[in-house]
Amino acid sequence: MRTFSAIAGSALFLVVAPGVVAGLMPWLLTDHYRKPLAT
Repeated sequence: MRTFSAIAGSALFLVVAPGVVAGLMPWLLTDHYRKPLAT
């Protein structure tokens, strides 16, 4: 069971970590502000 949980934890980390760095951190740093679309 330890091997399975280690593999599952590693796989989860490999999916979640890039999403946090590429998506969540910029969103938090920019105060959730979206520029309006240029017309």
